[in-house]
Parts: sequence; C-alpha cells; structure tokens
Amino acid sequence: MDNEIISILSCPIHRSDELIYRKDENFFICTRCNRKYKVSTLNGIEIPDFLIDSGNLNRGHRGLNSKFLSSIQGKPFQRRIEDKKLVLDLGCGENPRGNINVDCYIPNKIPCNFILANAEYLPFKDNSIDIIISNFSIEHVINPAIFIQNIYKIAKEKIEIVTDNSEWLGDVFFRLYGDGRIFHDEHYYKWSVEYFRNLLNKLGYKNNKVYLLNLSTSLIVEILSVFGKIPRLGNLFYRDLKAEIRKR
Repeated sequence: MDNEIISILSCPIHRSDELIYRKDENFFICTRCNRKYKVSTLNGIEIPDFLIDSGNLNRGHRGLNSKFLSSIQGKPFQRRIEDKKLVLDLGCGENPRGNINVDCYIPNKIPCNFILANAEYLPFKDNSIDIIISNFSIEHVINPAIFIQNIYKIAKEKIEIVTDNSEWLGDVFFRLYGDGRIFHDEHYYKWSVEYFRNLLNKLGYKNNKVYLLNLSTSLIVEILSVFGKIPRLGNLFYRDLKAEIRKR
C-alpha cells in the first residue's frame, strides 16, 4: 500500500484518531477503540478491510433481463483523473475512476489502491481527499443526508455525485416493462434536481450545482437528450443527474 494513503487512513468510527499499521501482522488497529481492521491479500494485492457490520451485506439485482434494455443502458462512462489530485471513487464497482477506490464488494478486477468499506463508515481523516466522486451509489444508501455529510467532512475541494434522474422518460418505460433500475433490489431513493438541491441547501451547502445530463453511450438515449432544452418538459429526456458541491 502507498504510504501517502496509509497516512490519511483512520478508524471509520473515530476519524480523528490515527491508526497503527502492523504490517507484519496484516492489520490496522485503532488507538482509541482497539478495533482491528485486517489486510487481506488477493491475487497478490493487499486489500484493507474496513467494513462495519459486513454480515448484513447482500447483493441485489445487478443487471437487466432484456438485451434491448441493456443496450439503452450503454457502456460505463469514463472520467479523467486530475493531475496531482487525490481522487476517491466511492462505490467504484467494476469501473473505477479514482486513484483511491472504495466499495463494499471486491470487483472482479481489483483496481489500484482498493479499500473495502461502507459508504456510511469511511476510513479517512477529515479534509484528506482532494476530490470525492460517487457514481450511482447514493440511491443505495439508507440515509443520503448522513452519506453526504460524511463525505463532505473528508473532502478538501469538491464532491461530485451522479445518480439517476427519476423523471426520465425511460423510467416510465422501465416500469411498464417491469425491469430496469427502478426494480433494482438495492435502490431506495429517487431523485430530481429540485429535491436534490433542496437537500443540499437544507444541509447548509450553498456552494452547490445540481443539473441533468446524459452519461449513456446508447444512441437512443443520446437522441432523447436532444429534447432536454424544452421548457418544463426537458427533464423527461435526461437519464442522469449530477450534483457538485464545492468546499473552496
């Protein structure tokens, strides 16, 4: 593991306290609560395990039953990692985009600097990560307000959250068809620009920007997004929603 990353790790329960890394024994230990966090090795890669109550985790429905609907979903979008910035991809899944990558499941292809952790209990010190990105994860957490507050404490510069636009016309089709993201076993919340902005303002994060966009590579979805500028009805044609929160 990179020494820079080790230096910003902290107990997910007591983030203000430093961890002691006992490399010869393959675990971290919290100086306050004495909780141990093991470091496993898989395919020659060290994976710190900071999961809290991991026994309750259960993968839900992950894919689409229809090949046609899968084509609408499109390929995963890419994101450039800023030079000389520490970027945390929270909920990285199989398409990591950070130079630190976190998920509660181990991806098939383990990304660089991968850490097992819950979104609600992150093992990082306050103000330790330049940029935090979270793509299609907030709809999976039980308390999105706590989720945002936690990552806000860790971020230095900004947070980027991408989720589903629940007003998208395609979701009406998904409901009629009985498939798609609204039937995902682990999706608990639906979002619109207005509701997401209201939540950020309620939390006191005035320096925010919430907008709709299309991140799908599907030709059908791209064509639909052309109609996104129509007043009042444009929200129906964008598949995705993005929130940016700046700290400075």
